[in-house]
Amino acid sequence: VNSGSYIEQGKDNQKFIVEWFKLNALSEEFAEKMSSLSRLGMDSFLSVETHFLSAHPQAMKEDKNLAAFSGLKDCELKSAMNAKLHKIFHAHPSNLSDELRSFMSNAYYYFVTIKNETSEEVQGFITFMSGGPIAKDEHKITILAIDENIRRAGLAGFLITSLKKIGISSNKISVCTRPSNTAAISAYKKWGFIEDLEAQKNA
Repeated sequence: VNSGSYIEQGKDNQKFIVEWFKLNALSEEFAEKMSSLSRLGMDSFLSVETHFLSAHPQAMKEDKNLAAFSGLKDCELKSAMNAKLHKIFHAHPSNLSDELRSFMSNAYYYFVTIKNETSEEVQGFITFMSGGPIAKDEHKITILAIDENIRRAGLAGFLITSLKKIGISSNKISVCTRPSNTAAISAYKKWGFIEDLEAQKNA
């Protein structure tokens, strides 16, 4: 089975529809889903990334992927980061480098969305990557995005636990976030994640 759905009940008996899809990492369908939810994803990442660069400006010297943001004023930084995020969420598999396509070959995602049952509006989504560079029977959360208008309503928790409810066993689920994103770090600890201090030293 490569797709399915179930109902979650939140606060005040509000119901949400959780839908999931198993998709090849280099498939057109995965690219389309990323593009269709780009605004939600970009809104979730923009403040986290710009805050990180403001709090850790040395990162722009240490990481070549961040070098382009060096020396930008706040408004310029926000605009440049928005453009980079747009490129990521609208990346088409045919435009990826041969190196990246090789890296992603045999990788797949569980792409999970959560919608308001009444309006059917997507209010959050998560992607679990497996296969490819990920060790067997392990999954990595690559994106977790929640509509800012409904945060602290438990939706992130529903998405984090969705893999188990889908019936997918995993020996390990990993996630990376910026050290400045203290709210996310606190939430991940609440959900049972343990900090990998060795990975932090090498980051």
